[in-house]
Amino acid sequence: MGLSTVTKLAPVKLVGIMMGVWFLAASFGSKLAGKLSEYYVPNSATLVKLYGGIAVGLLISARLLALLTPKVKKLMGNVN
Repeated sequence: MGLSTVTKLAPVKLVGIMMGVWFLAASFGSKLAGKLSEYYVPNSATLVKLYGGIAVGLLISARLLALLTPKVKKLMGNVN
């Protein structure tokens, strides 16, 4: 769904670059997940902090996306 939106919204000359940016963002997320997994210690309370931090990051990201949704819909215009 994301790649479809990228191809619909990006200017024709930049579609390839924008798809690359999409995959770069996905790889950044995977790298971040790997870095966060370094904090895992078996039989420790740090696991609660780790998942708590991930949950806070998720909530912040969800709020940011919710705030940006009207702007993106406006930019999309009549694109289906």
